[in-house]
Amino acid sequence: MDVVIMGCGEITGAVAQELAREGGVRLVVADRDETRARELAARTGARPARVDVTDREQLISVLGDADLVVNGVGPFFRFGRSVIDAAVATSTHYVDVCDEYDVTAQVVADVDLDRAAREAGLTILLGAGASPGITNLAARWAAEGLDEVRSIDLFVGVPTMPSFGVTINEHMLHALSGDVLQVLDSRLQPVPAWGGAVEQPLAEPFGTHEFGYMGHPEPITLARRYPGLERATIRYSWLSPQTNRLWRDFDRLGLTSSDPVDGTGISPRGFLARLLDSDQAAAIPGATPTERPVGSAWRIVAEGVRDGRSAEVVVDNAIRYAELRCAGPMLTALPAAWAARALLRGEVEGAGVVAPEDLFDPEPFIADYVERTGCRIERRV
Repeated sequence: MDVVIMGCGEITGAVAQELAREGGVRLVVADRDETRARELAARTGARPARVDVTDREQLISVLGDADLVVNGVGPFFRFGRSVIDAAVATSTHYVDVCDEYDVTAQVVADVDLDRAAREAGLTILLGAGASPGITNLAARWAAEGLDEVRSIDLFVGVPTMPSFGVTINEHMLHALSGDVLQVLDSRLQPVPAWGGAVEQPLAEPFGTHEFGYMGHPEPITLARRYPGLERATIRYSWLSPQTNRLWRDFDRLGLTSSDPVDGTGISPRGFLARLLDSDQAAAIPGATPTERPVGSAWRIVAEGVRDGRSAEVVVDNAIRYAELRCAGPMLTALPAAWAARALLRGEVEGAGVVAPEDLFDPEPFIADYVERTGCRIERRV
């Protein structure tokens, strides 16, 4: 089996290492930076390749006769769709860790793409990482605790970090600014980021925080799986009130705009993503942590009916960094690698455009994930 890893960053590098560790595949690791591709190839026994995902001819050439591509080139709102289209053109199964709500909404709504994939016997799997990915499966696990599900709400809490890197900084600025998509009153609609603020407790020791809307794929794909949902939302909080105030100010002051400033060639968002990745960020109150981050957490709340009565199912995930059994990138890489392996084994065939909750039984998948990573994911009614 031939697998192309698109992008040679930390997460896709971890996917390559996991697939190489399991064996049975021939790997190609491709990146615009040929040096990065060669370095990852040396660690995994793969063949390196150079590719610019904005060049369709290069994409088609690299995918060639590959059975599957794992795409990690971000931000996905810029580069995600081009790799999907190339995968369909070359009859290549596709897995990504796309965390952009607008790309997900566009791809899920594209009935021609879904039809083309099905007719070619392909699976186009979106968001097979940690969030989205494990969060989607946990939401399905919560919904399965009900006879009728009416709403699914996700709450994500992340500590202030020194930096996630420029690409993820830009993703977060995109997800936490402008209008984002949520399912409210049974329809997908745009609402202001940081709006809909509610307080919600997380698993110990992470406490109670105020969460506001963010742009992320989970509500979009969950609404497709459960078409009768009255509400599907995702809300976010930095685990520091000072950082939350700062990021709301970024949006309020127009610093998250993606429009280039005249004469500079760079947008406020692009500049801010780089500033937050520099040593100068330490001078901005709330931009960097005042103490070592302990961990992060998310909670999923599904409401509906069970045994004829109103009921609520909660799934909590507490991620204590000191207790993890794997490196941080593996939290996202493992689900992608396992999903790729399932497709290669023929466990899923010709599904078209799908999300993890459409393909995998959540309870055993989550149990394996907990065992491998050391996360604590618990469900209660």
